[in-house]
Amino acid sequence: PSYRRIRLCNFLQAKTMLRDVKVKAEGIYGLWEMSLRQENHPDFPDSTLQVLVHQLRSSNIQLNILAVYAIWGLSTSAMTRKKLVDLDTVELLYKLLNLALSQKIITQREQVEDELE
Repeated sequence: PSYRRIRLCNFLQAKTMLRDVKVKAEGIYGLWEMSLRQENHPDFPDSTLQVLVHQLRSSNIQLNILAVYAIWGLSTSAMTRKKLVDLDTVELLYKLLNLALSQKIITQREQVEDELE
């Protein structure tokens, strides 16, 4: 294992524990970036995976999306995919998908009008 990557995961995980949404987003974004390289996956502590899964329960959609990105990246290796399944990640992802599908559809025109106001 790479102790440098493990320490980085722990540092980014610590950022996700703070109240400041921007700092939380930075932590999750960093974990997402790390998840993009499979060679990093063995260095993700179980506690970091738990934090990402827990973030799926957040009421902040931006944080949800970043956590989904990181989980998607981690799902490319069998070891972390199994751990994520054991954490009931699939069920939470389905719930988020159903929530997203139940949202009001905003047309591009409505979005432009809102931005002009």
